Amino acid sequence: MAAITIRASTSSPSDVNQIPQLLNAAIPWLNSIGYTHWGVPSATPRPNPMPEVTPGDFETGRAWFAVTDGGTPEEKVVGAIVLSVKPASYCAPTVEERMGKEAFLKLLVTDREAKGQGVGELLLEFGKEECRRRGLEWLRSDCFRALEEDTRSEEHTSELQSPSG
Repeated sequence: MAAITIRASTSSPSDVNQIPQLLNAAIPWLNSIGYTHWGVPSATPRPNPMPEVTPGDFETGRAWFAVTDGGTPEEKVVGAIVLSVKPASYCAPTVEERMGKEAFLKLLVTDREAKGQGVGELLLEFGKEECRRRGLEWLRSDCFRALEEDTRSEEHTSELQSPSG
């Protein structure tokens, strides 16, 4: 298994296209486990399966990639994370105690070919560390529970502890 590292995204077309490629590749698997709100697999990949991720995320240091063989011509993107201090439109309102102290996990996606290699865990740990570096206390994820009859938003929030405790 090649070493996996994290690198900041750039606003290059190559980087901007990585997230739609990862998402389009994940849609068949998501459908197979019952998460159909991403759409159905298509012979023609959707240019932007997640419109909440915008070019601004690449220009302002909010998107990072997990890569193998980083910095070489053989580099392969195996995952992505996008953080934001602004909640997405689908997020539940922020509770008062966390106002200005939290970041939102706007996107976390991994390459299915890298399953079992810890890419998602590595990206989440990176996201937590990035929040700490920015002086934030919470990392929040809002997602849909699509496998239940009553589809509803579910919030997951992690309080970040300092490395010393």
